[in-house]
Amino acid sequence: MKNLKYITSLFFVLITLVSCKKEDAFTFRTVTDDFSTTSNFSVLDISSEMTQINNSTILDISSNQDILDNQSLVIDANINSLTYQITNFSGNTETKLSNPSIIIGGVRIEIDDINLEEASNNNTIFEVYNGFLLNNSSEVFRNTTETVVLVTGAINNSPVSFDITVSINLSVTIDNL
Repeated sequence: MKNLKYITSLFFVLITLVSCKKEDAFTFRTVTDDFSTTSNFSVLDISSEMTQINNSTILDISSNQDILDNQSLVIDANINSLTYQITNFSGNTETKLSNPSIIIGGVRIEIDDINLEEASNNNTIFEVYNGFLLNNSSEVFRNTTETVVLVTGAINNSPVSFDITVSINLSVTIDNL
Protein backbone atom coordinates (compact mmCIF):
# COMPACT_ATOMS: atom_id res chain seq x y z
CA MET A 1 0.00 0.00 0.00
CA LYS A 2 2.87 2.32 0.84
CA ASN A 3 4.45 1.65 -2.53
CA LEU A 4 1.20 2.48 -4.31
CA LYS A 5 0.97 5.85 -2.52
CA TYR A 6 4.61 6.55 -3.34
CA ILE A 7 4.19 5.61 -7.01
CA THR A 8 0.96 7.63 -7.33
CA SER A 9 2.59 10.70 -5.75
CA LEU A 10 5.63 10.35 -7.96
CA PHE A 11 3.38 10.00 -11.01
CA PHE A 12 1.57 13.29 -10.20
CA VAL A 13 4.85 15.10 -9.64
CA LEU A 14 6.20 13.86 -12.97
CA ILE A 15 3.00 14.84 -14.80
CA THR A 16 3.16 18.32 -13.24
CA LEU A 17 6.80 18.80 -14.21
CA VAL A 18 6.29 17.59 -17.76
CA SER A 19 3.22 19.76 -18.29
CA CYS A 20 4.92 22.97 -17.15
CA LYS A 21 5.53 25.24 -20.10
CA LYS A 22 9.19 25.94 -20.50
CA GLU A 23 10.27 29.39 -21.67
CA ASP A 24 12.06 28.84 -24.91
CA ALA A 25 14.87 31.04 -26.15
CA PHE A 26 12.72 32.32 -28.99
CA THR A 27 10.03 33.91 -26.79
CA PHE A 28 12.00 37.11 -26.20
CA ARG A 29 14.87 38.85 -27.93
CA THR A 30 17.05 41.74 -26.86
CA VAL A 31 18.09 44.55 -29.17
CA THR A 32 21.02 46.75 -28.08
CA ASP A 33 22.09 49.95 -29.79
CA ASP A 34 23.72 53.35 -29.17
CA PHE A 35 21.78 56.62 -29.38
CA SER A 36 22.75 60.24 -28.78
CA THR A 37 21.50 63.81 -28.83
CA THR A 38 23.36 67.12 -28.69
CA SER A 39 22.37 70.27 -26.81
CA ASN A 40 23.82 73.52 -28.15
CA PHE A 41 24.47 76.36 -25.71
CA SER A 42 25.25 79.95 -26.59
CA VAL A 43 25.18 82.81 -24.09
CA LEU A 44 26.05 86.09 -25.77
CA ASP A 45 25.70 88.52 -22.84
CA ILE A 46 28.97 89.63 -21.25
CA SER A 47 28.87 88.70 -17.59
CA SER A 48 30.96 87.33 -14.74
CA GLU A 49 27.82 86.49 -12.72
CA MET A 50 26.29 83.05 -12.48
CA THR A 51 23.86 82.56 -15.35
CA GLN A 52 21.31 79.73 -15.42
CA ILE A 53 21.23 77.76 -18.67
CA ASN A 54 19.11 74.90 -19.97
CA ASN A 55 18.43 73.26 -23.26
CA SER A 56 16.18 70.40 -24.25
CA THR A 57 16.54 68.03 -27.17
CA ILE A 58 14.83 64.84 -28.27
CA LEU A 59 16.55 61.48 -27.83
CA ASP A 60 15.05 59.29 -30.54
CA ILE A 61 15.64 55.53 -30.62
CA SER A 62 13.53 54.92 -33.73
CA SER A 63 16.66 54.90 -35.89
CA ASN A 64 16.85 51.23 -34.92
CA GLN A 65 14.33 49.66 -37.30
CA ASP A 66 13.80 46.58 -35.13
CA ILE A 67 12.81 48.74 -32.15
CA LEU A 68 10.61 50.95 -34.31
CA ASP A 69 8.80 48.02 -35.95
CA ASN A 70 8.18 46.28 -32.61
CA GLN A 71 7.54 49.17 -30.20
CA SER A 72 4.18 47.74 -29.13
CA LEU A 73 5.93 44.48 -28.17
CA VAL A 74 8.64 46.05 -25.97
CA ILE A 75 8.44 44.54 -22.49
CA ASP A 76 11.60 45.98 -20.97
CA ALA A 77 14.24 48.65 -21.58
CA ASN A 78 17.54 49.18 -19.83
CA ILE A 79 20.11 51.95 -20.22
CA ASN A 80 23.40 50.04 -19.99
CA SER A 81 25.52 53.18 -20.02
CA LEU A 82 25.05 56.94 -20.18
CA THR A 83 27.90 59.24 -21.18
CA TYR A 84 28.20 62.92 -21.96
CA GLN A 85 30.86 64.99 -23.66
CA ILE A 86 31.58 68.72 -24.02
CA THR A 87 32.59 69.86 -27.53
CA ASN A 88 33.00 73.06 -29.55
CA PHE A 89 33.81 75.25 -26.53
CA SER A 90 34.43 78.94 -27.13
CA GLY A 91 34.78 81.40 -24.26
CA ASN A 92 36.75 82.29 -21.14
CA THR A 93 39.21 79.55 -20.13
CA GLU A 94 37.91 79.56 -16.53
CA THR A 95 34.26 79.02 -17.44
CA LYS A 96 32.68 76.27 -15.39
CA LEU A 97 29.32 74.57 -15.66
CA SER A 98 28.11 74.39 -12.05
CA ASN A 99 25.33 72.30 -10.54
CA PRO A 100 24.66 70.56 -13.85
CA SER A 101 22.08 67.87 -14.35
CA ILE A 102 20.73 65.74 -17.16
CA ILE A 103 17.04 64.91 -17.09
CA ILE A 104 15.95 61.88 -19.13
CA GLY A 105 12.42 60.54 -19.03
CA GLY A 106 11.63 62.90 -16.16
CA VAL A 107 14.46 61.54 -14.00
CA ARG A 108 17.08 64.06 -12.84
CA ILE A 109 20.68 62.86 -12.88
CA GLU A 110 22.98 65.29 -11.10
CA ILE A 111 26.52 65.41 -12.44
CA ASP A 112 29.77 67.00 -11.24
CA ASP A 113 30.81 70.56 -12.08
CA ILE A 114 32.77 70.81 -15.33
CA ASN A 115 35.57 73.09 -16.54
CA LEU A 116 34.19 73.49 -20.05
CA GLU A 117 37.39 74.38 -21.91
CA GLU A 118 39.39 71.59 -20.27
CA ALA A 119 36.69 68.99 -20.97
CA SER A 120 36.32 70.13 -24.60
CA ASN A 121 40.06 70.31 -25.32
CA ASN A 122 40.72 66.91 -23.74
CA ASN A 123 37.72 65.25 -25.45
CA THR A 124 36.74 63.95 -22.02
CA ILE A 125 33.89 61.46 -21.98
CA PHE A 126 32.09 61.46 -18.63
CA GLU A 127 30.03 58.45 -17.54
CA VAL A 128 27.08 58.20 -15.16
CA TYR A 129 27.39 55.17 -12.86
CA ASN A 130 24.17 55.43 -10.83
CA GLY A 131 22.32 52.27 -11.87
CA PHE A 132 19.17 53.21 -9.97
CA LEU A 133 18.79 56.48 -11.89
CA LEU A 134 19.67 54.84 -15.20
CA ASN A 135 17.04 52.13 -14.65
CA ASN A 136 14.41 54.73 -13.78
CA SER A 137 15.35 56.82 -16.84
CA SER A 138 15.09 53.83 -19.14
CA GLU A 139 11.47 53.07 -18.20
CA VAL A 140 10.25 55.69 -20.70
CA PHE A 141 11.50 53.56 -23.61
CA ARG A 142 9.08 50.75 -22.74
CA ASN A 143 6.26 52.86 -24.19
CA THR A 144 7.79 55.25 -26.72
CA THR A 145 10.72 55.67 -29.09
CA GLU A 146 11.62 59.18 -27.98
CA THR A 147 11.98 61.30 -24.89
CA VAL A 148 13.10 64.79 -23.96
CA VAL A 149 16.64 65.19 -22.65
CA LEU A 150 17.05 68.39 -20.64
CA VAL A 151 20.52 69.63 -19.70
CA THR A 152 20.63 72.34 -17.01
CA GLY A 153 23.21 74.17 -14.94
CA ALA A 154 24.83 77.54 -14.35
CA ILE A 155 27.89 79.15 -15.94
CA ASN A 156 30.17 81.66 -14.22
CA ASN A 157 31.42 83.58 -17.30
CA SER A 158 29.98 84.68 -20.60
CA PRO A 159 29.93 85.07 -23.52
CA VAL A 160 30.33 81.35 -24.06
CA SER A 161 29.21 78.65 -26.45
CA PHE A 162 29.56 74.87 -26.27
CA ASP A 163 27.75 71.64 -27.02
CA ILE A 164 26.92 68.72 -24.72
CA THR A 165 26.35 65.36 -26.37
CA VAL A 166 24.44 62.84 -24.25
CA SER A 167 24.81 59.22 -25.40
CA ILE A 168 23.16 56.04 -24.17
CA ASN A 169 23.68 52.37 -24.83
CA LEU A 170 20.17 50.91 -24.60
CA SER A 171 18.94 47.32 -24.49
CA VAL A 172 15.30 46.70 -25.34
CA THR A 173 13.60 43.35 -24.75
CA ILE A 174 10.96 42.49 -27.33
CA ASP A 175 8.26 39.83 -26.97
CA ASN A 176 8.34 37.62 -30.07
CA LEU A 177 4.84 36.23 -29.60
